[in-house]
Amino acid sequence: MDRAAALSCRAIVAEYAAGVDSAVRDRGGFRGSALAGAAPLRTGRFWSAVQELSGYSALVVVSAGGEIVGQSVISDGTARVLLDAAVRSARDGRFRILGPIRDADSTLVVGFVAPVLEPATAASGGVPRATGAVLALLDPADFLYPAVGHQPAATETGDCYLVARERSDLVLLSPRRFPAAAPLTIRRPWRQASLLERLAVEGVRTFDTYTDTGEVAVVGTPRRIAGAGWGLVCRIDRWEALGAYNRRARDDILAILTVFLALALVWTWYRRRGERAHEAERRRAAEALHAAEHKFRTLVEQSLAGIYIIREGRFRYVNPTFARIFGYTVEEILALPSVLDLVVDEDRAMVRDMLRRREDGTVKSTRYNFRARRKDGTPLEIEVHGTRTDIDGIPGIIGTLLDVTERGLLEHQLRQSQKMEAVGQLAGGMAHDFNNLLTSILATVEVLASEVPPDSPLHADLRSIQHAGQRGAELTRKLLAFSRRQRLEFLAVNLCDLVRDFASVMRRVVREDIEFRMELSEARLPVRADAGAVEQILMNLVTNARDAIRGSGRVVIRASRVALDRSSCDALGWGEPGEYAALMVTDTGIGMDEATRARVFEPFYTTKPVGSGTGLGMATVYGLVKQHRGYVEVRSAVGRGTTVTVYLPLTEAGPAETHVSTPVPVLGGQETVLLVEDEDSLRLIGKRVLEKHGYAVVTASDGERALEVFRTRDGAIDLVITDVIMPRLGGPDLYRELRREGRRVRVLFTSGYADRDIAGVGPLDPDLPLLTKPWTITELLKRVRELLDAPVPE
Repeated sequence: MDRAAALSCRAIVAEYAAGVDSAVRDRGGFRGSALAGAAPLRTGRFWSAVQELSGYSALVVVSAGGEIVGQSVISDGTARVLLDAAVRSARDGRFRILGPIRDADSTLVVGFVAPVLEPATAASGGVPRATGAVLALLDPADFLYPAVGHQPAATETGDCYLVARERSDLVLLSPRRFPAAAPLTIRRPWRQASLLERLAVEGVRTFDTYTDTGEVAVVGTPRRIAGAGWGLVCRIDRWEALGAYNRRARDDILAILTVFLALALVWTWYRRRGERAHEAERRRAAEALHAAEHKFRTLVEQSLAGIYIIREGRFRYVNPTFARIFGYTVEEILALPSVLDLVVDEDRAMVRDMLRRREDGTVKSTRYNFRARRKDGTPLEIEVHGTRTDIDGIPGIIGTLLDVTERGLLEHQLRQSQKMEAVGQLAGGMAHDFNNLLTSILATVEVLASEVPPDSPLHADLRSIQHAGQRGAELTRKLLAFSRRQRLEFLAVNLCDLVRDFASVMRRVVREDIEFRMELSEARLPVRADAGAVEQILMNLVTNARDAIRGSGRVVIRASRVALDRSSCDALGWGEPGEYAALMVTDTGIGMDEATRARVFEPFYTTKPVGSGTGLGMATVYGLVKQHRGYVEVRSAVGRGTTVTVYLPLTEAGPAETHVSTPVPVLGGQETVLLVEDEDSLRLIGKRVLEKHGYAVVTASDGERALEVFRTRDGAIDLVITDVIMPRLGGPDLYRELRREGRRVRVLFTSGYADRDIAGVGPLDPDLPLLTKPWTITELLKRVRELLDAPVPE
């Protein structure tokens, strides 16, 4: 505005001031104001003059009652926005800043509202009272920018600027950042406002470090301009604000760090040394733990026993041996719904009760057996050792189990063997006593036969007695063979030749309606065997085969070489690997069921009618085969016949040479013989026989009396004939006592046992002569003469 225009505006104002009081008074406002007494004037012209004089964009005057007293040209939209604020100031007497407001021509303006006050009076309590308000709108480029521009900004990055929120926009007013020509065109969406700008608009006063919209760290403070929608933001980049402090702090920190670095180096050295020691200890502990875990895992995973953990009725862990025992994989075992799935139906109730008692704590540990089945259906006998434990707070069972199926079979075989051994001992004792009786009977019969005239009818009776005695001797030989106390002479023989030589005897045993056939190997089958024992084995087997055939049939004898390896022995359940000669006797008889086959070797067990068998045939075969260190196998089925196979170890030795003995004439003598025998009848008949042939005989009933006789005679004894087993002092002890006293004496032992290894006495010296019972008179005299003619042993 030029000077002339300004003077014109002032004149208009002055003219208005002279008469405005009446105009205001007529409308109810501005009483007692500075305009009182002014002359009335057209208000539109007046306000336009004031607007032009002051440079405001618009002016509005309102009364306390809310009436517009006067105004310059202003848009209706802007007036409606500002009217309420002007009325409030006319009533409460407060100064207000409004804006930014967009005018009708889209220009942003800022409004200032000032109250019109009456002087304070006694009636108003000494407080000025508002009677109206004046609203002025101005362009911020003329008023706000200069004010903001005078804010101190002496730093490189320091800045102060105004911010306001207009709907969803952020308006920035900063003459330093934005050109004055278009300052109000700088705006951003409100969502991109920085925290410092939001705090300034919301009126939060603080001082802190923030991140600007450009991700720059700044130090700033927000302020809100009272009574307006604007906020003032003052900020400076953090690096500049803290530069001097950082430089001073850096120097101090470097000094401190130098000291601490030295201390840290020393502390680190000690710490590293401790850490190394701790690390070494930790490594040793870890290695020990790993070794212990490896040992434990090896022990469990490679254990020969099955190891298991049960919880809530299911297997939670099993080792590979457990799975292998039952024929499953570990995964299949763990997937079973119940542990009882492995148990046979008959034993499930018992196993379930055992599990329950351990889980509820009735018993802590148990040991029992149950029957199970493998995955392929094979029956098993299982022995369980289990104990109660807690697994994650839940009762469980941990234990081991063993497959004792084979052990059960072995125990059964052991019991059978012990029973056989007990019966064998009984049979051997009976045979010994029976041999004493037979010796007395046969010797007495032989004496009587020599004294009875040849034409006497008593000879027939004596022969019958002698025949019965010989049959009794044959029975005792069977008993001794069964008890394995028969003395056998083992020689290298060809088994095929032995069978062929005995074929004629076997043919006479077999009935004519039975086909008898032999299938023998062409190759030699050398074995160490007693020929008589093998013949007795064959005779018993062929006899049993004949009796098993009802009507016509067939008996076949085979001999061949077989090899048993470890798997074959394991499958059979007996034997040692090696080369064997297999002697087989097969018949087409009625066969045997499993129960009969299981008892076939029991002594005195027979399926033949009463009077048709003694029950010692197969028991004798078993005993003789064992004496040959062999094995015997029986296979049979009802209606399909029976095959008995005898396995004899092969030997590499050649056949033994046969020696033809020259008959020795039976001669008597005049020497003195001491006969020691506890059996009275045998002692009497022996004395009678020897005396009949010229010998002087002295008798004793046991070894102690024999010693007394020997000492009384002072060595005038040429030969001692003594029984091996006697009460008080037996024959071997008598011989040792005589030798201990330094007496040189000839001794002939007699015994009802044919074997030199006599139970309860021990083995006899093989160089000492032994005459087995029952002996004949010829045998006795022959052995006596041979010993007396021989030199006295040293």
